[in-house]
Amino acid sequence: MDGLYNLASVTGIMPTGSTVPKNLFTDLKRKFKTLWYTLNFYGLTEIGNAITMSFDTSKLGGVAKGSVVKIVDPETKEKCGPNKVKTIILS
Repeated sequence: MDGLYNLASVTGIMPTGSTVPKNLFTDLKRKFKTLWYTLNFYGLTEIGNAITMSFDTSKLGGVAKGSVVKIVDPETKEKCGPNKVKTIILS
């Protein structure tokens, strides 16, 4: 029992909305004894699915099958190289 809630049945956690520290799984495993995975993903509710997914908290994983990711200049919509201000376009 953790305060008001019984968390003994928690087996998986899916952090969203931010990057997560590399040691996230280890830290959470101390708190949730039955935890066997964390699923790290990136996506938008507007498009209805995850674009990337990984059980490794140090990365977001590869682009999901059927998804397209483009890194473009926000003004010209041309593809960008490294070290430039960019916009991510998902479809």
